[in-house]
Amino acid sequence: MQVALKRQSFSGNFNINDMNPNILYRGNTQKRHIQRRMWTLFLCMLCLLCQAQHQPGYQVGFAKMSIDPPDNIFGLALAGYGLPAEGRFSTTWEAVDSLKRFKLITSDKEKLLALDKENTWFSAQQTAGSLQWKENSLEITELNAVVVLGKQTFALDKSGKLWITKEGNKVKKVKSPKLKAIASGGQHLYSVDAVGNINRGEYHNDKVKWATIAKEEVEAFTIYNGDIIFSDPEDRLWKIPLKKVSSGKVQIGRYNDIIYTVKIKQLAATNDRIYALDTNGSLFVGKHKSENSMETGAVVIQNDDKKIIIITVDVCGIDYSFTQKIKEAIASKHNLSKDEILINASHTHFAPVTQAWTTWAHFYQQPDSNYLNDVVGKNIIAVADKAIENMEPASIYFGRGETTIGLNRRDNVRKSEGPVDRTLDVVKVINQRQQLMGTVFFAGCHPVFQNEGEESFTLSANFPGIARNVLATHTGSDHNLFVQGCGGDINPVSADYRETGADLAKSVLEVLSTEMQEITGALTAFVDSVLIPIKPMSREELIAFREKIAAQRSTVYTDKDLRWADLMEHRYHTNTVRQELPVYVQTLNIGSWKLVGLSREAVTSYSMKIRHIWPNHKVSVAGYCNDVSSYLPDRWHIEKAVYEGYESFFWYGQNGVPPLNVQEIIIDKIKWKNR
Repeated sequence: MQVALKRQSFSGNFNINDMNPNILYRGNTQKRHIQRRMWTLFLCMLCLLCQAQHQPGYQVGFAKMSIDPPDNIFGLALAGYGLPAEGRFSTTWEAVDSLKRFKLITSDKEKLLALDKENTWFSAQQTAGSLQWKENSLEITELNAVVVLGKQTFALDKSGKLWITKEGNKVKKVKSPKLKAIASGGQHLYSVDAVGNINRGEYHNDKVKWATIAKEEVEAFTIYNGDIIFSDPEDRLWKIPLKKVSSGKVQIGRYNDIIYTVKIKQLAATNDRIYALDTNGSLFVGKHKSENSMETGAVVIQNDDKKIIIITVDVCGIDYSFTQKIKEAIASKHNLSKDEILINASHTHFAPVTQAWTTWAHFYQQPDSNYLNDVVGKNIIAVADKAIENMEPASIYFGRGETTIGLNRRDNVRKSEGPVDRTLDVVKVINQRQQLMGTVFFAGCHPVFQNEGEESFTLSANFPGIARNVLATHTGSDHNLFVQGCGGDINPVSADYRETGADLAKSVLEVLSTEMQEITGALTAFVDSVLIPIKPMSREELIAFREKIAAQRSTVYTDKDLRWADLMEHRYHTNTVRQELPVYVQTLNIGSWKLVGLSREAVTSYSMKIRHIWPNHKVSVAGYCNDVSSYLPDRWHIEKAVYEGYESFFWYGQNGVPPLNVQEIIIDKIKWKNR
């Protein structure tokens, strides 16, 4: 706390004799000696007074940014659930023209081209988010497909023959095998022939030299942002990267009669958007089904020359390699240590995949790199930058309450109410103008419901987003950071995430209305690694496991187990089987408030036991920090072999299950370090 010194205390003409009029001076030398001693005493007293009156204050800054994917990043799988087996995708189609009916669409680099039922060509330029149509001079009509490549127009007739229209509308047949569909991308022509070969073509001297690059069942296809996008006879949507065709196809959407209701006849792409023509001649543009509530938020706290950054992000999970790359970028830019940056995932099950799910269905196994790096990673770095820019002198206050939004989801096994940490920690920041700058609130509960109907396929922050919005309405501050606690075995009481979010916000507001304790003191930050010993299956045990699973009926669960066995076989072959599970413990001391962040999906008992280490201190505990690579169960989950203590480790592609005393190992390490 800074206290201004009163100017009048040290103003006016200072006379050393005024301090002690009884001193008798015996010559100039003695006088100068006494004066020096008195000046030294005076300066020491002044320094001590200033030091006593001046307590280092905080500089605090908040920021937030959206991490909803833009529509030009097309076709994303949603993380969090292995069901339904067909997958969950945010891909949807929005009608763009309800008046015209078309029988053919194509594009050049700048315009969408469409042939209507009356054989009139139209071109559409995208302006202010909508298509502006005008008639086009193309004269080709009775065809299956048309492709514009530079100044040349290729056409595919109904018999599968390829034609080219040069300048002056001179039409000439091109020597080529019988084709089913054509598209263009970059400097190349692409085609699908009658037997399903996808070909790349080089046009030269009125000839096309084709090279087969893949073979698929294709109904419609186009080239979009470096990918082949195609639909199959079962109304599923796929992509194949042109730069790495050998990596195979990945599903990016499917007809589900809920948010994806288009039976695709043709596809076309231009101006970073993809369009579909259905069997009725209606035109649609590809989009994401989204609530537009996903965000990353940051609060930066500075004391003297030390900074600490707490970053929250609405994703299901994050890999350690990803967070380290992000931390390194922020730390090097702002002269920080990576230990001073904490990244917490809200664990919403309605966000795009952002980490490797190696034993899941193929469309979950790798995140879309454009979304992960160009949206999530880029905006995490940007939000940290912005929060630092927004710093101003402020006071920080801590309060604690309770929340009843969650219950232990293993009650059906325990036959009695399992542990639930209902602790709700709330931190508020007030600037020198007595304005609320923002809040940070901690609760441990899975953001899971509802997984049905439209909501199953809709991108959403789930209840944390609702809680943030309610708080913004009632507090006037847009900066409200939800930090996920140890919610590994805690599910919401309500099946309606809107109700859960509103209830959580109400409890936060109750804490904010109490007399909260001011936080004061210096900043310190530490990250410790705890290596948990495990015993992976031996090769012999792995063979027996595979044989047992292979004999069973194929389901989502048996398929997962077989993929896990394949993964372990590969690790044995490459000598990469690990004998331990690393758990990262990050400790941030913000004056009189301690924040302990655990990696992985820590179950509820961890937060209660960690707080018990420092019973007389303000201690908040978070899970899902910096690395969400498995569950972090306690002894009970492992003994009973419930999901958190056994099967989840196969879903996460881990080398093995932790020992019964995993929690004791971690708690003892935290006690011993006493950060």
